[in-house]
Amino acid sequence: MSFIGPLLIAWLLLLSLIQIVILWKYLQTLRCATQPPDGLNDYPPAVAILCLRGADPFLSDCVRRLLDSSYPQLTIRIVVDSADDPSLSVVRTILETRNDSRAELMILKNRLPHCSGKVSGLLQATESLPQDCQIVAWIDGDSLLHRTALQELADGLRDPAIGAVSGNRWYLPPEASLSGLTRMLWNGFAVPAMNIVGVLWGGCMAARADDFRNPELRELLAASFIEDSTVASFVRASGRRTRLIASAILLNRESISLKHYYQFATRQLFTVRIDNSRWLWILLHMFPLNLSLLLSLVPMCMPWLPYWGGITAAYFVLLSTMVAAIPVGHQNVKRILNARGENVPAISTAQWALLPVALMMPNQLNLASTINTFFIRKLTWRGITYQFGRNPKCTIVNVKPMTQPEPSMMNSVV
Repeated sequence: MSFIGPLLIAWLLLLSLIQIVILWKYLQTLRCATQPPDGLNDYPPAVAILCLRGADPFLSDCVRRLLDSSYPQLTIRIVVDSADDPSLSVVRTILETRNDSRAELMILKNRLPHCSGKVSGLLQATESLPQDCQIVAWIDGDSLLHRTALQELADGLRDPAIGAVSGNRWYLPPEASLSGLTRMLWNGFAVPAMNIVGVLWGGCMAARADDFRNPELRELLAASFIEDSTVASFVRASGRRTRLIASAILLNRESISLKHYYQFATRQLFTVRIDNSRWLWILLHMFPLNLSLLLSLVPMCMPWLPYWGGITAAYFVLLSTMVAAIPVGHQNVKRILNARGENVPAISTAQWALLPVALMMPNQLNLASTINTFFIRKLTWRGITYQFGRNPKCTIVNVKPMTQPEPSMMNSVV
């Protein structure tokens, strides 16, 4: 049994090395963030799509920022889930005020039975793309775009070897809450892994219009729970790559409860599991890492063990490599946002005081979320209940009218 201690130490150090490589690749991506484009020429015609069900807390800001986009040849299509949806009045008020000829308001006509409401909206919005349209971009109702975000996504598609691109989100809760800080830390750990594996975020994403004209992709989407994983997997299957656009990272200041955070984190992993070709890579990274951090606490509580000092040291080396993603990410995101004129609020004293407690949460909750994804058979998201199986993979079994925003919708759960 004497080999167990050295083996555990070596394992923890190997995981540390992997974390260092992931963080290094993420830092490279962040350093490649370009300055905001200052020209309006040489951008192909594009369609930007916003699919809505329920009124997100910052929906007004989201719509206004989309209308403020500096993309030169842009058609904006906003698809609202139903005529009774609470987001419709918000959107209509803004469109009537702005009178922007680029914007088209649509009501979802056909909720497809085997995909999410968002995917149904995306398919409707891309049914009749303008003939000259070359890029399709889409965002979520909690995405606060900067003026040049769509241009930055389009720049990422100039390389013909790249088939899909996305930004990502960086959470910074407005208050000192355990749930908000836990999600901030979870996201800080998740984005570097998403970057190296190639998992895109559908909250600010773009792909080529010809792919959306392709019947094969449309058929895949019609049977998918989420669009970002399906589009990314389709692109990679065609021999092209995906890319995170660091300059399109968006700051998110919404609040969330601990219960809704866990539901959010579980759903993020679940969507990757059922629709993304890179799920195995994510699983092989996260599960051993989270499990090792948890189980290593057992020998660390036994100071009489021969290799206790080495195990403890290796554990804190691993923990340090993970925690390093937070200040590295925060400082670089701050630099990127400052370059485009956005102010990033400082982490408050109360938040700093709560951070050591929050640091203990993501690992355990992420481990539970990962395991939970294998047992999900039903899931309710934005008032729609989905059932999951083999064939079909996803089926809508109940749709609850969203005449009023649900309490959970007042937090970021997308």
